[in-house]
Amino acid sequence: MSAIKTSKIISMRLPKPVSLISLIVCTSVPFSVAAAVSEQDSSSAMERIVVDNKNGADTLISTLNKQTLNDINAEHIEQVMVRISGSDIHRGSGVEYLPSLRSPVLTGAGACGSLLTLVDSVPIRAAGFCNINELFETPFNQASYIEVFKGPWSSVFGSNAQNGVINVITPEVLDDDMLEVRTSISSEELYRASFDGNSAKSNIRSQLSLTDDKGWRDDSGFEQQQFQLKHQHDAANTSYTTSISASHLAQQTAGYIVGKDAYKDDDINESNPNPEAYRDAYSLRASMHIEQQMQNGDQLSITPYLRHADMEFLMHFLPGQPVEKNRQQSVGLKAQYHLRQTAALQWLFGIDSEFTQASLLQFQEQPTQGSKFLQETIPVGKQYDYEVNARYGGAFVRGVWQHTDKLSWQFGARIDYQHYDYDNLMISGRTDENGEPCGFGGCRYSRPQSREDSFNNPSYQLGAQYQIDNQSQLYVNAGHGFRAPQATELYRLQRDQQSADLDSEQTDSIELGYTMITPSINLKLAGYYSEKEDIIIRDSDSFNVNGAGSRHKGLELDLNWQITSWLRYFQHSSYSRHTYTHGNSDQFADIAGNDMDSAPKQLHTAGLAWQVNDQLSSQIQYRFVDQYYTDAENEHRYDGHQLFDLSGKYQFSPEFNLQLRVANLLGEQYAARADFSGFAGERYFPGQQRRVYLDLRYQF
Repeated sequence: MSAIKTSKIISMRLPKPVSLISLIVCTSVPFSVAAAVSEQDSSSAMERIVVDNKNGADTLISTLNKQTLNDINAEHIEQVMVRISGSDIHRGSGVEYLPSLRSPVLTGAGACGSLLTLVDSVPIRAAGFCNINELFETPFNQASYIEVFKGPWSSVFGSNAQNGVINVITPEVLDDDMLEVRTSISSEELYRASFDGNSAKSNIRSQLSLTDDKGWRDDSGFEQQQFQLKHQHDAANTSYTTSISASHLAQQTAGYIVGKDAYKDDDINESNPNPEAYRDAYSLRASMHIEQQMQNGDQLSITPYLRHADMEFLMHFLPGQPVEKNRQQSVGLKAQYHLRQTAALQWLFGIDSEFTQASLLQFQEQPTQGSKFLQETIPVGKQYDYEVNARYGGAFVRGVWQHTDKLSWQFGARIDYQHYDYDNLMISGRTDENGEPCGFGGCRYSRPQSREDSFNNPSYQLGAQYQIDNQSQLYVNAGHGFRAPQATELYRLQRDQQSADLDSEQTDSIELGYTMITPSINLKLAGYYSEKEDIIIRDSDSFNVNGAGSRHKGLELDLNWQITSWLRYFQHSSYSRHTYTHGNSDQFADIAGNDMDSAPKQLHTAGLAWQVNDQLSSQIQYRFVDQYYTDAENEHRYDGHQLFDLSGKYQFSPEFNLQLRVANLLGEQYAARADFSGFAGERYFPGQQRRVYLDLRYQF
């Protein structure tokens, strides 16, 4: 089902008041879709795969528990997501990355809109204004657990939940006083300290994380500070949970190294061709989750929230190396009503609305280096300068019907509305900032006239679960998802393009699976098939268009097996194929049937956890990344890699432990990200060599 879109050009704009106070009511699973997971449960030794969701999104959710997160003790989200089948995070410099979930690695200006990031079930960025690296703003290394929803979940979460959802759940306020201190140091000069404190008297829990990474490549590294505060108040049948979080990042960024297999050269893989590159980012979020239990057993929840994000970085990967400054602030309120109509039939009704003010400035300080063409078409000065006021709203209904003792059905539908009011603060067209034309037919960057764009998108989900016995079940889920065009795809144009007449990307998917949970085995097998239409691409004329379709199919295995009381085996594997089905432009007409680039067919993570005695434990992990093409024409390829990690922990007392970790145990030379550029050729973000970490944890 295609989206309905309207747009109009505005030649004259009158000032109008803009209020940041609006009533917003949103669906989504309040605080945690997996509300059944308690702090104690999430510390179990086995990663939860099946979560019983009281809110009607009653399906299979991959979950990383507190114990797993503590053992990994990640400084980068990639180290966490290798424990999720079907996930492939390509690590960049510092905190940067390119994500994938049942898809190729996402690239392009608005590709981040395919994967939704939440903290306590509230999106960390406004709809239409994602950032490809946005997970670095989340407190994943201090989380209680992390939920991962695979496939299209737009019928629950709305726009951007096209490929899946990552939901970082922060710890709850406890009934007892507690203070935990953790420190980490590495052989590559990474220093991190984190604090987690709980005051029972004040009903407050606060967390602080401080990281100073000197960087293993030349002129790289970052400093990051993150803070979370949560206050819990209960009154009669109503609970109030207030959350405040802030983060700051100051990063020196290392760029791609260039040349065939450059990552294998010891003289090159630690170099940084872009020592001038940097990224500075700030974020602030606040929310209050209000949950009321009705006398008849129904439940009402409301979550108002505020967000602010501010980022500046050098675009070292573009000719001329312009600087981008972007800012967004938004206000919203999420609400839903959980109705228990009968013992067998439950409903969840929700609406949401969100208002966002955003701005973007791109400017270049130094003359462009390179060919005469580049010098003439990319002048110094401002290249984009615009503001966008955006409105987003959605309404949904979900139902869960226990048809028989063994068979249950889940069904849901949602309608979303996205509206952009774009105001160009510069001269429109492809001139320089003063209106002077560029040589060779015009400047590279083109600015559309001020305009408005609207998108209406329906989505749905239908699923069933059949309980074979007390330990196993079969399930099927079908869904339709979407993502509306991001603001950067609509208003950062190039060359002769004067406007971007874009539709929303659409995805249809079906998944079949089997799960088994016994005292010693937690198993999930899944197979999926999906098709995507109206993929937004930049074509050979540098126009942003709906230019291609794709097909995605795969098999996944998640297994945790407690072999004995002292030995556990875990495995997270996927075999998938991601291909282009057609192209609507000359550039993509010949790639139908090709494998999509940055899409390895096989991904495996496996390991053994050994409890030597009451104090000593050890773990070894194996990671396999298959070969993959680095271009859409399938002419260039990365050969893949295999990595081993080893760790050991000694528990001196219930309050104090030390952990030693060795990453890339065998010193494999590999590429964390391989790519092919028409300008630079083969290029890579090299993977880190062998490194050693020492972690200390003490709980008062």
